[in-house]
Amino acid sequence: MDTMPIRAIVMLDDGWGANLTIEDEAPGILSRLESFGWELTLVSSKPTLKPCGMALRTARAAAVGRLRLSSGIADVSAYDVLVVAPGKGYAGLVADAASLDLVRRADEAGLAVVAFCRGSLVLAAAGVLSGRTMTGHPDYRNDYLAAGARYVDYADRRGKSDAPPPVVDGFLVTSLRSKYYRSATCEAARIAADNARRARADRAGRSSDGSPDGSPDGVPALPLVASAPARSALFAFMLTPDAAREAALLVGSLREWGGAMRDSPVICMAPGGPEAVPAGNRAGLEALGCEIVGFEPDPRIDSFPLAAKAGAAAAAERLASGKADVVVWMDPDTVFVREPSELLLPAGAVVAAKPVHHRLIGRPWGAGSDDFWRAVYAACGAEPSRDFPVTTIIDREPIGAYFNAGLLAVRPGAGVLAAWRDGLASACADPAVLAALTAPARRLFLHQAALAAAVVSVAGPGGFYELSFGYNYPAHMHASCPADLAPKKLDDLYTVRYDRWPAAPGSAGDAIAVPGRMREALTSLLARIPALGSA
Repeated sequence: MDTMPIRAIVMLDDGWGANLTIEDEAPGILSRLESFGWELTLVSSKPTLKPCGMALRTARAAAVGRLRLSSGIADVSAYDVLVVAPGKGYAGLVADAASLDLVRRADEAGLAVVAFCRGSLVLAAAGVLSGRTMTGHPDYRNDYLAAGARYVDYADRRGKSDAPPPVVDGFLVTSLRSKYYRSATCEAARIAADNARRARADRAGRSSDGSPDGSPDGVPALPLVASAPARSALFAFMLTPDAAREAALLVGSLREWGGAMRDSPVICMAPGGPEAVPAGNRAGLEALGCEIVGFEPDPRIDSFPLAAKAGAAAAAERLASGKADVVVWMDPDTVFVREPSELLLPAGAVVAAKPVHHRLIGRPWGAGSDDFWRAVYAACGAEPSRDFPVTTIIDREPIGAYFNAGLLAVRPGAGVLAAWRDGLASACADPAVLAALTAPARRLFLHQAALAAAVVSVAGPGGFYELSFGYNYPAHMHASCPADLAPKKLDDLYTVRYDRWPAAPGSAGDAIAVPGRMREALTSLLARIPALGSA
């Protein structure tokens, strides 16, 4: 794995904003990016700039001294990410051909490109927004549209209460409310930069460890199904006997808040077939446009905890082939609170997921594999040299590839979910794996270990895409989430997990505030659900 720090170009203009250097309830942008271990290069169209009045009063303002000229960045491929810092205006950058060319070259080279609020105007002027979903200050809405962007707007112009959290489209990150979403946008930038670095390493014909051929046997080519951006999705989940209410809330929330994806097909995988689902529950789900499909349990895996979902997921993947570009596999305690456009994978991405919330049976990055992980990788046919680090959601700990199985977006033609099921079946029968199940947690989370092996084997580091922080957010762990990343309200996120029905969004046990714009619809959804029963 490439151990060089992420190298970032940070573009500024006259009137750059205080959020860059302020230190208040959350670190300023420069401090936060440096906390990731990034090396920052500050550039502009001229060597010195005048910040806005508020920025001028921050302790670190003087540190933003002489800048490199945009025209002086010759080899953009030596960097990983370009960030357009927040500010009051961008006349200097927009008028500077070298600055706009630098943005274009960064985008063409596959760097992550990030813009805070009004900074999206620079991206529009550089011509890198065509066909991209993005947001930015509404003063420049017409500029975004003229540049070919799909603009995510909001209604509350005065209070910005419904302004979206960071919008991520592949390696492009755009945002609003540079103070309110400061930490969230920096976190989205961190994830996008890591995604971009892994993808660029694979495109260069080497693995992320820097070797010319990747693993000793060479890096397998990514499936052709990932050659273009995804345009359609099929959503799927498994209906367990006690999850009818959760299923109805899941489908209902997609229909209510899914935006352009609200009418996407949804299939419910039911062991025993549709006839095994009580008539009232079946009618309720079908009324929401959910197709109930039976699948055969897999005796190779079903004796292990939580393993049945791998068999259901593989069956859903097979059904989705030829019907949608992406199949989104979810646990039924998932709620959509905004249009989940990031699940439409960019070109080159084979599978998207979030890391686990806590390390638990995972491996601290750099510590090497233990007997359990060596056995699982061997049983699943995964090459350990293709492993790569991720950061746990709650504890913020770097670990080897290890993902939460509650939200996955995969290219159905790549066979990731089938590889998960079959690898898990091999692991369940493998003597070395069984001998390594020395702790109850290893048995409980064997299905997630097999998922990690499938992702590493089929997608590898370059085909894996980590979703941004607003996806698969563990609402039931809200009190443990880092304070500056924890959402203040439900629509600061895109999808939520809540684990137990009493903690569902809008319920008495929900820890995240429901904004007024969502309250009536959520109350109506919850009011209709009890009629379905709980089985």
